[in-house]
This record gives sequence, structure tokens and C-alpha cells, in this order.
Amino acid sequence: MKTKRFYRGTKSRSKPKNMPPMKPGADKGLIRIFEKIGVPDDKPFVPDPFQIEAIEAIQETDCLVTAPTGAGKTWIAEEVTRKSLEKAGRIWYATPLKALTNSIHNRFSQLFGPENVGILTGDIKENADAPVIIGTTEILRNQLYDAMHTGESLNCDLIILDEAHYLGDTERVVPRIFSSLRHPVSVVEKYKRPHAQAP
Repeated sequence: MKTKRFYRGTKSRSKPKNMPPMKPGADKGLIRIFEKIGVPDDKPFVPDPFQIEAIEAIQETDCLVTAPTGAGKTWIAEEVTRKSLEKAGRIWYATPLKALTNSIHNRFSQLFGPENVGILTGDIKENADAPVIIGTTEILRNQLYDAMHTGESLNCDLIILDEAHYLGDTERVVPRIFSSLRHPVSVVEKYKRPHAQAP
């Protein structure tokens, strides 16, 4: 039995008649609602207690920060980077995605100056000797493997792992990074906590 096949016609679809042209803009009925909401007053930033605790903890030991998206994990990374730079330290900020790497690189370049921030991905290699390196997790892993092979230490004082998932899976990149750290390096992990998490 032959299967019946359908082919798209070559004629272009005609537009519905009497359809008004679309114009960009907000619904007029929402204007009054937006006016009632207003704009909040500018206030100085006050960090949450968990942010202060994380910054204090990293001065003594490794630190795992788990918080929902938008809670302020990146601010912690910015502050510990600032403190490390004040002591002439070197920082490696690793993310699992190139897009996130580019975003963090742009942000840190604004904060600390483009001359102090480099980027390493599979496609981009810029300012690789900068005190702050933003790169993909795979690049960091490869640098650690190279250091192990040559018997040298990674020239780094602080490692920040952004979106450090799969901590219990030894075949993943992040646990292998931990097993490769053979000299004292402070590690900050930013982990996006799921909305529903077992206690």
C-alpha cells in the first residue's frame, strides 16, 4: 500500500483581508497600572548575610554558594576577585558556557579594567597573562592537566567555578578539577540551587 504524500504548495499564502497594520506600543489599559507601580527610590546596595558569610569564608577555606538565580552569587565572585587583586593575586573564573564566559568577561573588564582581564575559550584567546582569566571549565581542566604533566603548579590563587553542576559525577569536568588541585588554591563555587531541593 502506497503512502499518501502531501506537498506544500508553491503559491504564497495570502494575508487576511481587513487586518489593521501592527504598531509597536503598550496597551493603553496598562498605563494606569504602571503609573501606580512607579519606580523604586535609589538606595545604597546592602548585601545579604549569606553574601557576607561567603566572602568571609573564602578567606579561610573553599566555599560553595547555593542560591536561586538572581540572588547575588556573581556579586560574591566580584568582591572576592577585588580582594584578591588588592593582594596582587591571580584569579581563574570558569564557566561551562561560552556565552556566559563572554558576559562575565565584559562585566569584569568594566569593573577591573580590560588590561587586567583576559579570556580563554575554544575560539578566543586574549590577554592570557592577565591577573584575572575568564574561561570555559574545559580550558581550566586542560591547564590543570598540563600542569600535572609538567610537574608545575597552576599560577593561580583563586578559582571561581560558575554553574558548578554534577558535583557527584566523577566523570564530569568539575569533580575532575577538584581532584587535579594539588596545591593550595581557594575555590568559590557558584551553584544554582533548584527551586525544589530535598533537605
